Amino acid sequence: MQLSRLVLRNFRNIEAAEIAWSPALTVLVGRNGQGKTNVLEAASLAVSRQALRAKSERELTRFGTDGYHLAATLTGEGGEEQSATRSVWLHPPRRKVAGPEMPVVTFSPDDLAVVKGSPDGRREFFDRMLNQLFARYRREWSRYQRAVAQRNRAIKEDQADAVLQGFEPLLAESGAYCWQQRAWLVHELGPLVVAVYQTLAPSEAPQLALVPGGSDVVLDRGGLESLLDRTRAQDRRRGATSVGPHRDDVRLLVTGVDGRLLSQGQQRTLVLALHLASRRLLERELGVRPLLVLDDVLSELDSARRHALLEVVTAVGQQSIVTDVTDVSTVDGRDARGVWPLAAWRYRVADGRISALDPIP
Repeated sequence: MQLSRLVLRNFRNIEAAEIAWSPALTVLVGRNGQGKTNVLEAASLAVSRQALRAKSERELTRFGTDGYHLAATLTGEGGEEQSATRSVWLHPPRRKVAGPEMPVVTFSPDDLAVVKGSPDGRREFFDRMLNQLFARYRREWSRYQRAVAQRNRAIKEDQADAVLQGFEPLLAESGAYCWQQRAWLVHELGPLVVAVYQTLAPSEAPQLALVPGGSDVVLDRGGLESLLDRTRAQDRRRGATSVGPHRDDVRLLVTGVDGRLLSQGQQRTLVLALHLASRRLLERELGVRPLLVLDDVLSELDSARRHALLEVVTAVGQQSIVTDVTDVSTVDGRDARGVWPLAAWRYRVADGRISALDPIP
């Protein structure tokens, strides 16, 4: 399945647009702040129902309007077409979502926080993947977060042990499931990250390891419930639940160096390797090749890594969308003849308006 067409109405700074997507590589060119990332967010939201940046529908709605509409045409291997739509109204608040979903792997400069930032960003990266892989994970992680919040509130209110104990069976059941799924993901993703990273930087070797929150190992339901019981007095002193997957981290290293201490180029390469490895894992597990969405991916990569990356994202059968801020006459990534690989379809984005730079087949 591939994204073949996208219609946008009143989405962020885009009043109206209709875009045909290449089955291989589509390039969006334009200066910063013109709307390139908005187009990527619309594509991701329409086909996977996951926003790249927004926390509310109001953020996604064009200023001065009362809602937005997205319609994606998805084309199967046999040429059959399906429509995925998302319509949102702000007054009164309503949302209508219909049609199939397809997996999407996205990269944006903000994703460097996965390497450089706090454990929150790393947990969020792995949770996004698990949400696409397992419908149950989304439900269990939501249940777990609610149980932790309720237990923390009871701790802050100095409620009796019996009240705290009332939340712990649910917290242990959902928490153990999430723990086990994260451990599986890190185990499965690790070799793929190494393989992808070394196509971009052959002399360097990354490593991934899950660091369970507040425990030496990933526990089952009984083990987590027992640990919660043993740490209850400690949690009262600290004012919050101190053990469980809400405190996990994933250690990221390259040739033994902590990811936070790497150069900008190495950090970007590591984050890209995580995303490209995620694409491979999603395809293996779901049987569908994800749409690859890469925002401002070429900056701060040297020429060798840039060309190696383009070879990966233009692999046969892979549909990719790439943005670049360079003027179209000198777009990074062209080959020695100055031609994009696979006859990429190119669009210019300027002030929310989208225009084709070449005749689109």
